[in-house]
Amino acid sequence: MPEACIQAIQPVQQDFDFADYVAPVCLFQEPTIIQNRTVELGEPSVFQLFSYEDSFSTECIWDDVITIESGGLLNAMRMITKNVLAICVEAQQTIDWHTQYLIMPLPEAVPVRAGDRIAVRFGYEAGAPLNALADSLEVRNLASQPTNSTNRQSAA
Repeated sequence: MPEACIQAIQPVQQDFDFADYVAPVCLFQEPTIIQNRTVELGEPSVFQLFSYEDSFSTECIWDDVITIESGGLLNAMRMITKNVLAICVEAQQTIDWHTQYLIMPLPEAVPVRAGDRIAVRFGYEAGAPLNALADSLEVRNLASQPTNSTNRQSAA
């Protein structure tokens, strides 16, 4: 039995092209293998952390902002779950087990640049069908308004 669980969400650009057929569907990925069809656009952001020893909510709700680190086309979010199997206090480390990553496609792709801030919101009950997450997932680019480029003449 794991001691704790850490769940995170990560913005990605996912290649959903399968033999010239584009199918933006939920995908599972092995976490220990490099995913050549996935481009990480930002670091994972933890949305839930709990100990199985304590009582915890079965509702997974998050409403926060993620900063984009690499430009691209944000068309999916990667859901990451890491179970902490044991905590080695003396070595100050944990023994972890990652479950398969879930790639959740977005209804519409969002062009992003490094530094953009992305508002992400979702809510679902643990154990609910995948469409509960898909139906609640909202992603919005909060990128700053374009700056006005005015020609300034220097006083000579």
